[in-house]
Amino acid sequence: DTIEEQNPQDRFAFRRVRLGVKGDVGDNVFYRITIEFANPNSTEYRDIFFGIQKVPFFQKVQIGNQKRPYSLDQLNSSNANVFIERPFIADATQQDTRRIGIQSWSVTANQAWNWQYGIFNRENTQNDGRYLSDNYQLEAAGRLAGTVYYDKESGGRNYAHLGIAGSIGWTDEDGDPASNTARLRSRPEARSNKRWLDTGAISGSDNLYLLGLEGLYNMGPFQVAGEFMNVRVKRDPHPNVNFWGAYAYASYFLTGEHIPWSRKTGTLGTISPKRNLSKSRGALQAGVRYSYANFNSNDVLGGEGKSLAFGLNWWWNPNTRVQFNYIHGEIINRLVISHGNTSGAYDIIGTRFMIYF
Repeated sequence: DTIEEQNPQDRFAFRRVRLGVKGDVGDNVFYRITIEFANPNSTEYRDIFFGIQKVPFFQKVQIGNQKRPYSLDQLNSSNANVFIERPFIADATQQDTRRIGIQSWSVTANQAWNWQYGIFNRENTQNDGRYLSDNYQLEAAGRLAGTVYYDKESGGRNYAHLGIAGSIGWTDEDGDPASNTARLRSRPEARSNKRWLDTGAISGSDNLYLLGLEGLYNMGPFQVAGEFMNVRVKRDPHPNVNFWGAYAYASYFLTGEHIPWSRKTGTLGTISPKRNLSKSRGALQAGVRYSYANFNSNDVLGGEGKSLAFGLNWWWNPNTRVQFNYIHGEIINRLVISHGNTSGAYDIIGTRFMIYF
C-alpha cells in the first residue's frame, strides 16, 4: 500500500478498447491508424504510420508512431501473448511500446532471417500528439531475428527462434527533469494504478544503452521462451548505473493446438482452435512464467522485482479468448521518498475477456 498510496482495491476496467483502419494506397504505399478509447476522458493513438514497400535495399520503410525493434514480448501482439500482462523488463524498457520514428523492415528470400532498424524520439507522445524541445532525445535501435529451425512438413508446428537487439539513446539530462526519458518503471505484471518498480528520471544521464537477447522453441502444443535485457545509463558527474532483467515461460495446449510463428517478423501469430466452443470445448492452454528485474544500482533504487505467474487461456473461437492469471510476486528495496526503502510480497488474481478482429 506504500507504493500504491492506498490499500490496493479490486478493480474492473476496460484494458484495451481499440478501433483502427489500415489499407493500401496504390501498389506500394500502406497505412495504419489505431486509436485507444479505454479511458473515456482521454483518447490516445497507438499505431499511426504510413509505409512504402518494394524499396530497393530497405525493402519496407515505415514512418510514424510504431513499435520499436526490441523485446520479443513487446513486438508480439497482445492477442498472441500467453499471459495477461508483459513481464517486468519488457514493460520497463518499452513503456507503452510505440514511439515516433522511421524504421526499415527487411527479410531474406527464404524468411530465415529478418531485421529491423530505425531512429526514434524517446518521448511517449500518445496522449498529446507532439514533442516540444530543442533536445530531440533520439534513439537508434535495431533487431536481428532468425528462425533457426522451421519444420514445413508439420505445417509450422515445430520451430525455433533466436534474436538479438540493441539501442543507444540520447537523453535530456539538462532540461526539465520530468521530460528526461532515462527512466525504467514497471507495474507488477498486472494493471495497477502505479508502477511498483520505478527508477524515476535518472539525474545526470547522457546516454542509455540497451542489449536484448531472446530465444524460443516450439514443439507442437509445447512452447518455451525467454528474454534477457540489460540497460546501462552513462552519467556525468554521477557514477554510471546498470539495470537488468529476464523472464522465461513454458506453455502447453491441452487441446493440441500450437502457436503459429511469423518468419517475416520474428513474432508469434494468433491461435485458431481446432473446434470452436459452439462445437466443442474450444482451445485450452496452460502456462507458467518466472520474471525478474533489478533496477537498483549505485544511488538509484528503483526496486528489485520477482514474480511467478500461472496462466490459463481459453479460446472460444479464433477471435475470442478468456485469460486467467495468478501471480505471486515480491518487491525488494524500492525507494519511496515518503517512506524510505520499501519491500513486500503480493498475490494477484486477474481475468481478461478479449475480442479482436
